[in-house]
Amino acid sequence: MFKRRSPSQPVKTGIKVPKVGALWDERATKALQKQGFTIGGTLGGENGLVPRRCLDRNGRHVVIRICKRGDDAEIKARRLLPVSHHGIEDVIEIRQAGPEKVAIVSRWVESTNLAVILAGGRTLEPGELATLLDQAATALAYLHENRLVHGDISPANVLVLPDGSVKLIDLLTAYGQIGTRRYTPPEGAYGGHSAAGDVYSLGVVLQEAAGDYAPPRLSAITSSMCRTDPAERISARTAAARAAELGAPQPIRRGNADALAANALRDRAVREPTRYLPRAMESRKRYFSFITLAVVAALAVGVGVWLPHSGWLDTDPAPVVSSSATLDADADPRVALQSLASQRDQAIMGLDDKKMATVSEPGSTVAKDDANLMSQLKAKNVKITGLKTTLDDFTAVAVPEHLASKYPGAQAWRARVTQSATTRTENGQSRQVDAPEPKYQTFVLLSSPWRLVEVY
Repeated sequence: MFKRRSPSQPVKTGIKVPKVGALWDERATKALQKQGFTIGGTLGGENGLVPRRCLDRNGRHVVIRICKRGDDAEIKARRLLPVSHHGIEDVIEIRQAGPEKVAIVSRWVESTNLAVILAGGRTLEPGELATLLDQAATALAYLHENRLVHGDISPANVLVLPDGSVKLIDLLTAYGQIGTRRYTPPEGAYGGHSAAGDVYSLGVVLQEAAGDYAPPRLSAITSSMCRTDPAERISARTAAARAAELGAPQPIRRGNADALAANALRDRAVREPTRYLPRAMESRKRYFSFITLAVVAALAVGVGVWLPHSGWLDTDPAPVVSSSATLDADADPRVALQSLASQRDQAIMGLDDKKMATVSEPGSTVAKDDANLMSQLKAKNVKITGLKTTLDDFTAVAVPEHLASKYPGAQAWRARVTQSATTRTENGQSRQVDAPEPKYQTFVLLSSPWRLVEVY
């Protein structure tokens, strides 16, 4: 059974946590005030992205987090901007908060987090558990189907609204962030986040919310959510569909104000902080985030799509009118991109390091991450067959300033990436992997010869 830790059990992570609110300095505050924001108090949090409740220039209540420009949190926030779901915290806009910082603005909702509700020792009834499973898993499924993951599912990041429904928050988990210890899946020990990891974490939350006497049907569901092998876990969509096994859903009761205030104090006393990679591993956080994720978990749903790298944009890519007609393969970057995608497919299937090296500019982010991917495929003894990547619907876009200065003459193209179903063989055992949903990505490349320098 999952038992709550008492206040007498201190948390010992051995990992240095970023200074709370370090980015919320006077300069950032003044920059936002000039843009019409009224800055309020902090809403808690133990990492650098401490949220503050504020008023925007129209008088609406919002939540603002500050991060460094080009940081992982900004990259993820830009991907969340077009995402809209009633069970997910809304990212409204991204504003400048000084020359090196940005402010991520989210919609404020009146709510109580699940950790506070559970801190008083209350457990959820079967109908409430059905609501939690259905709504939280449906929200996760929506994220996963949009090629996003949460990365830190815990009771503190599940809000219970006045009507008893739930909403997931704190989606801006940094890629060097390991998550909250007891909810972290086994493969997440090095900071990698995956859809399967989200499902595992939600399963642990459900067990904790049920207490020592969880309904047998819930135990059967969470058992399939919390398997050690990520490839054996059910998907978030399947988990949501199984909520009906727990009976008719009921709104989650939040309790009265006095009880919630007391519970909040208990929660602060026992809550485990979000963990971070040790300093010695910080330089490798993207390696663990994307490469270990790709091999340990993402291979369960496909490995071929280029994973997002560390580039940032001042604004959304601005379309650039292209006057070029259909050109030959040597001159047309669209033809070159498809050729590079095919080369990469062949390199992955053949575990051919030399062929993979011809896809990207030596020393670039793409080159480093693809080299790590090949190393991990070999280390895990994974063989991929049937991989075919197709690029279409091309649009020329502006090259981000930091890449334009680093790679003079670079071009940027946004394209739809479609991939085939594949067969994954690991240690002699094969299984079919469904084709992932098509997605749009931006490719920055150099000519003579054509090679990639960045993908996002």
